[in-house]
Amino acid sequence: MAAWLFLGGFACPINTTYNWDGQSRKVPEMRTNPIHGRLAVGVGVLLLAGMAVCDARGKEPVPDLTKGGTKDDKHDWNLGPTGARGWIWARRLETTDSRQILITKVYKGSAADGALEIGDVILGVNGKAFTEDVRKSFARAITEAEQNRSRGILRLLRWRKGQQQQVELKLRVMGSYSGSAPYRCSKSQKILDEGCRYIAKHMRGSGIPDKMNALALLASGKKEYLPLVAKLAHRVGPADLKLKLHGGGGKVSWGWGYSNLFLTEYYLATGDKSVLRAIREYSVNIARGQSCVGSWGHGMAWPQLNAGRLHGSLGGYGALNQAGLICHMSLVLARKCGLEDDEVNRAIKLSNRFFGFYIGKGAIPYGDHRPGWQVHDDNGKNSIAAVSFDLLGHKDGARFFSRMAVASHGERERGHTGNYFSFLWGA
Repeated sequence: MAAWLFLGGFACPINTTYNWDGQSRKVPEMRTNPIHGRLAVGVGVLLLAGMAVCDARGKEPVPDLTKGGTKDDKHDWNLGPTGARGWIWARRLETTDSRQILITKVYKGSAADGALEIGDVILGVNGKAFTEDVRKSFARAITEAEQNRSRGILRLLRWRKGQQQQVELKLRVMGSYSGSAPYRCSKSQKILDEGCRYIAKHMRGSGIPDKMNALALLASGKKEYLPLVAKLAHRVGPADLKLKLHGGGGKVSWGWGYSNLFLTEYYLATGDKSVLRAIREYSVNIARGQSCVGSWGHGMAWPQLNAGRLHGSLGGYGALNQAGLICHMSLVLARKCGLEDDEVNRAIKLSNRFFGFYIGKGAIPYGDHRPGWQVHDDNGKNSIAAVSFDLLGHKDGARFFSRMAVASHGERERGHTGNYFSFLWGA
C-alpha cells in the first residue's frame, strides 16, 4: 500500500484533480528530475519486493512433526492439568494454524506420567485429529473431560515413533462451569481454593509476586490465611519504617508502589492499624518522588538530580508507566485508608491528568510516548488504569480502559519482558 502511494505521487498527471476525504483538489504542477523519478520507482520496487518476501514468509507451511518437521526455538506451554508441557507451532504467539502438540516435559506422578513421554506428538482428541487451533481444541477437551459425565477421562490421539495410538489420561473430576463463571460457580471455587492452598504452602519471600499472592489469599475470605498475610504485612510495613527520598538509581518505584498497594488493601480488608504509619511513609515519599508532569520511572524524581528540588525530571530514560500506575493506585487507596496529606492529594491530581490524557486515544504506552494504537492493552497497563479510575469514581476513565481491556482478549499473551503483568491485571 505504502509503495503504491509512493509511486502514485509521481504518476499523477500535472494539474489533474484527485479525491481525498470526499474533496476534489488539484495536483499542483511538479517539476521532477528524471533521476529523482527513477530513484522513486526503484525505492517503490524495493518496497514491493519486501512486501512480497514478507507475504511469502507469512505463508510458510506449518511443520509436520510426524514427517521430519522440527520445532523452532520458541517457548512451550503448560497443557492444563495433565502434568505435561508441549511445544505448539505459532506465528507471533498466534496458534491458529497449529494442528499438533510436541510433548517437551512430563511431570512425574501427574496424569500424563506413563501415557506420554518427551518426543510424543498429540494429533487429536476423542478419536479425531485436530482441525483447528490445537490450544483451543485441547482446552475444550479438558473442560469436557473434567465434567462428571466424562469421569475425568481425556482421550488423546498420540503419535510415537511412527505409530498412532489412542491413550487415556485420568484427570480429576471438577464438574462444570456455571453460566456466570467465575462467579457463583462451584468449579471456579474449587480452582481458587486449590490455588490458594498452593500459594499458602509455597509463599516464602516479600517480592512483588508474594505481595500479589497474599492479596489472593486475602481476597479468598478464608480466615485461616490471615496469620500468613498479616506476617507479610508486618514485614513489609513495620511500625518504625523510615524511607528516604534520596538516591539516583535502582527500581524503587516498583518496590514502594507494590508494597503500598499491598498494605492499603490489607488495612482496608482487616482494619489492622499497625500498618497505617508505614502506609503514610510509603505514600508521602511516593508522592514527593513524582515527576513534574505526574509520572514515575523505575525510580523517583530524585532531588539531588534536580538541584535539590522536588518534582523535577526523572532519572534514566524517564517515565515507566507499568510502575507509575501502581504508585498512583496505591495513593488512591491510601486516601481511602484515611490518609490526608496535601502532597498525596497533589500527586493523585497530577497523575489523573497524566494517565487521563490517554482516555479516548489508545493504550497507555511504555513511558512518555504517544498512545498505543496497535493494541487494546499494553501488558496490563490499561487494566490497571481501569481499576484506578474506578476507585476514583472517574466514570469516563473506568469505562474506556475497561472496554479496552475486554477488547484485548486476544492480545493478553504479549508484553514487554513477558506477559506476567498482562495476566496479573488483565482479568
